[in-house]
Amino acid sequence: MEPRESELLMVGRVYATALYDAALAAGKLADVVADMAALGQLLVATPRLKTFLKVATIGSREKCKLFDDALTGKVEGMTLAVFHAMARRDRLDLLPEFIAAFAAIHDERSNRVALEVVSAVPIDSTRQEQIRTAVAKAVGREVMLKVSVNPKLLGGAQFRLGDLFVDNSTNYRLASMKSWLHAQLFSQLSPQKAIEA
Repeated sequence: MEPRESELLMVGRVYATALYDAALAAGKLADVVADMAALGQLLVATPRLKTFLKVATIGSREKCKLFDDALTGKVEGMTLAVFHAMARRDRLDLLPEFIAAFAAIHDERSNRVALEVVSAVPIDSTRQEQIRTAVAKAVGREVMLKVSVNPKLLGGAQFRLGDLFVDNSTNYRLASMKSWLHAQLFSQLSPQKAIEA
């Protein structure tokens, strides 16, 4: 992770923790969690919004007005208040990191963990449940499973659980085999043969 990216995640987490604690204390956690999930979906569905937030030539006041116009009466007041606090410090560009941090905090405090599985072919619901149950038993937490398909993997799957990434795809295994064969081939060549080759 790049230092700048790490810094952004840390700042986003500060705002997310403040909102989470305030919502919990006010008994509004369910509403704020729903707000943050909807905003996360909006960011995914509207990539131009992320670009808009990062544009330095548009001031925080204008960005904040957009949120006020679009969200007043539709989200919990404290959710909107955090956006105002971020705008005052010219930090609305951190909205994606803030939303991701909020989701992570909610999962941590709810004793849940997200497991992302990317497979070469669709995984049926029975197999998904087997994976979810096995991982939940191993980590002692409720597992929120997110499954997607990437045919470019050729076969197998990739797994991401928090910071842990396991690549069990055919692509990875073929690349590993190629590296091993390459190393074996060149280790058997004498320096003179390697020069002549």
